[in-house]
Amino acid sequence: RVMTGACVDVSDRRAAEEAVRASEERLRLILASATDYAILTLSPGRAVTGWSPGAEAVFGYTAAEMVGRSGDELFAPEDRAAGEPEREADAARRSGRAADERWHVRKDGSRFWASGVMNPLGPGGSQGFVKVLRDLTDRKRLADALQEARDELERRVAERTAELSSALDSLEAEMARRGELARRLTTAQEDERRRVARDLHDTVGQTLTGLVLAVAATATGPLPPPAADRLD
Repeated sequence: RVMTGACVDVSDRRAAEEAVRASEERLRLILASATDYAILTLSPGRAVTGWSPGAEAVFGYTAAEMVGRSGDELFAPEDRAAGEPEREADAARRSGRAADERWHVRKDGSRFWASGVMNPLGPGGSQGFVKVLRDLTDRKRLADALQEARDELERRVAERTAELSSALDSLEAEMARRGELARRLTTAQEDERRRVARDLHDTVGQTLTGLVLAVAATATGPLPPPAADRLD
């Protein structure tokens, strides 16, 4: 009886398998430590296939609760109605990357503002997508508060400018009114001067002429006593 055997060197394969396991372990540790970021993978139809501890911290769902469910549920209802999940996936397929900032919904129904990036897995997203989100609600609220403060400042500046403009218009109108009054006063003064001149010419002038004539009459000789008294 003859026995034969074969021996195959699998050292390279074992080394490759160990390298893959080490890489997967490093990836698992990275995902576990990145609790500030929600990292999830999606199927080509956008069903959740992977859910990181950060995603659980951000959204409130455990991996058991989300894996297998549609990732569209994480969008706000109005964005789902507007077809935003489909547009995001299409943009990732076309451009290799789709970034956006929008409101998302937690498990308890509360909303948070997130900045997210979706990348396709495989050519054209044939193996699905990976999406990374970060909760920026505090920054969003601060930005909104700053914008509100700017708007309020601009409103107050506009109101104050309108008040100053109105005051300036009133001042200009008052100055114009006073100028008109000064012009009328000057005209009245000139009219009064002319009236007094006419009175002096017509009344006092005639009286003086009469007096001159009366004085001239005394040259003819002594006047009777009544006339002399009147002349005096």
